This record gives sequence, structure tokens and C-alpha cells, in this order.
Amino acid sequence: KLLIVTCLFYSFGDNVEDRIGKFKFVLLILFTHLANTILLMKFYGAQSGITIGLGSVLMATMTCYSLIYPNYKIYMNRYWRNFRVNLQLVIFGTLFLDVFFAALADKLLGVVSLTTNTVGVVIGAVFYFAFCEEKTKKST
Repeated sequence: KLLIVTCLFYSFGDNVEDRIGKFKFVLLILFTHLANTILLMKFYGAQSGITIGLGSVLMATMTCYSLIYPNYKIYMNRYWRNFRVNLQLVIFGTLFLDVFFAALADKLLGVVSLTTNTVGVVIGAVFYFAFCEEKTKKST
């Protein structure tokens, strides 16, 4: 799982970094990880904040990317058939699955995952509207 998350972060992060600049991208990573860690430590104890952090950074990066490039589609393969899915649908599908797992399956794992991903989506959107929105409007 860590390899997949790292590859996704590398893929999406490069373009977000080009758009907002290195310093602001580092701020995005640090602020997202710090906010996630503080929130998880406050509500779920010290262990959860230390072990889960890259997920929120990935969600923040993917959210920024999906707002910068709203028509981007991800190619997925299911039963040997390829199809394309909007990145926004993948993000909100992830949040929906987190709610599902929090309600039905492992409550603590689902709630922690939902918190982590929600922090990433919110901070990614805030960074987009703070640093990218004008550049995106000018380039289109």
C-alpha cells in the first residue's frame, strides 16, 4: 500500500508543485501532515497520529490536482476492460468508502481513515483557492 501511495503522490505532486511552487508545495505537505497528526492525536490517541499521515498528504495533493485539471481522468482496469474515471469521483468515492467502513465494518479504522482523508481534501481545496485559482483561470 505504501508503494502505491508513494507512486500516486509522485505522479500528482509533481504537477501541483510546478503550479504552486516548491515553497508552497512544501507548506502544503507540512501543514497537511501537521493538521492531520494533531487532529488524530487529539481524538484517537498518540499512536494513530504517528502511523497515518501520508494519506492526508496524498488526498490534499490529489484534491489540488483535480481542481487545477478538472477534466483529468484516471484509467482503471476491471475484469480486463479499461475505462476512464474522473479524479473527483475517485476522491469522493474514497470518502464514501470511509463512511461505509466507519458505519459498518471496523469503526475505529473507518473513522480514522475518514478523518485523515477529509483533512487532506479540505486543506488541498484551501491551498488551491489560496494559490492556484487565478493561475488556472488565466491559463484556460
